[in-house]
Amino acid sequence: MIQIQNKPQGDMFETYNNYFQNMSNEMEMVKELILVIKKGYNYDSNKVFEIHHYSHIDKIQDSETNKIENKHNFCKDNSDGLTQSLILQGGKVEEKLGRRLKDWDFPRLILFLAKNKNVTNLCLANNEITSTGLMNLIDHLTLIDSNHIIELDLRNNDISNLPPFNYLVHKASRLLNLQIFRLSGNNVGIDNSKRIAQMLSQNRSIRRLDLAQIGQDESSLVAFFLMLSNNRKNPNTTIKILDLSRPVPQSSIWVLDTSFIAVELGLMLRYNQTLEELRLQNFNFYCHDIGEMLENASYNKTLKLLDLNCNNIGDFGLEVLSKWLKKGSALESLSLSCNIITDHGLRALHHNIPYSKLRELDLSYNCIGDETAVELVKYLSLSSILRKVRIAGNKLGPQFNKVLQYMYSEKLLTTDNIDVIPRYFDDDF
Repeated sequence: MIQIQNKPQGDMFETYNNYFQNMSNEMEMVKELILVIKKGYNYDSNKVFEIHHYSHIDKIQDSETNKIENKHNFCKDNSDGLTQSLILQGGKVEEKLGRRLKDWDFPRLILFLAKNKNVTNLCLANNEITSTGLMNLIDHLTLIDSNHIIELDLRNNDISNLPPFNYLVHKASRLLNLQIFRLSGNNVGIDNSKRIAQMLSQNRSIRRLDLAQIGQDESSLVAFFLMLSNNRKNPNTTIKILDLSRPVPQSSIWVLDTSFIAVELGLMLRYNQTLEELRLQNFNFYCHDIGEMLENASYNKTLKLLDLNCNNIGDFGLEVLSKWLKKGSALESLSLSCNIITDHGLRALHHNIPYSKLRELDLSYNCIGDETAVELVKYLSLSSILRKVRIAGNKLGPQFNKVLQYMYSEKLLTTDNIDVIPRYFDDDF
């Protein structure tokens, strides 16, 4: 019988130290949690956090264990057949265990990871983890024999305080195998965002970094641009996928200086030689911002995906982008959903698509009409390069529907090529 402490008290460093001091007193609880994580055993969480009774675990028969493992299993095999993903997504954890993960679960979770080095993907999204939990995890991942985690997903938690990001910078060079790091949806803030950017100058393993909606401003965004510019001292040359979408305003009247950001972004893209995917949703970019960005970004030869969903670039912004596509851009996927684009902008793009390498195009939820949409669909059915178009949410009418019916009936298009399907009506409709 072990008395388990409730939520740890004290400041962050005190809590951090207490976890490791108490680990020896929690070993029996660790064993139970390892069984829960590995087998998905559905137990009474109140008993675990008050008084433990372990006899019922010993009585589980092998056949029952197999049933539990098939029904409730947090570990999933990866495609290689050798490694596993540990998926502790908050909703699924709460459904099976009665609550979401918190900081004081980390000593037990870390022990499980230490015993199961075939786990390479760790998903902890949508839980109640704070900065203390992140510090515990960083400490484990930087051990010499614990560099087996390739993907770490911490989206939508409560990570915000300063210490773990200083700690991250300090130990960045020891994260030898971490390739995917996802922090989107945490209230990281401006100063901590700059520390993450600083980490990139020391880390040479991370390939994908997701930092959407973490509370950035112009200064922190520029910090990332500088770290990715090859004309600067000690730049990062390993990041291939970067998501900086939805910088959260600090007040209701605060807005980004989009012109300044566009210029700095363009300079980064001009000199960067490794970035392949860039997501910039909800930056409030206008048409002139796209022009300022492409003054330098048009020299980039590596970017293959650009996501500008939910901005305000309009027809003129799309015209500028289409000219860039014609001049030899490497872009293969362009997302422009919710950008107040009309027929005029689409016609300009339509003229330049044949000269581009574009394979996917997202124009959903704009103001495109029937006639221009028909022209795009006809080109899609004939093109050997452009293979997928999203156009739902526009002003599509009977003419477009009739052409789409023909395309589907002749198998010129399928749902793999376009995100709308034709509607069929009776003659008397």
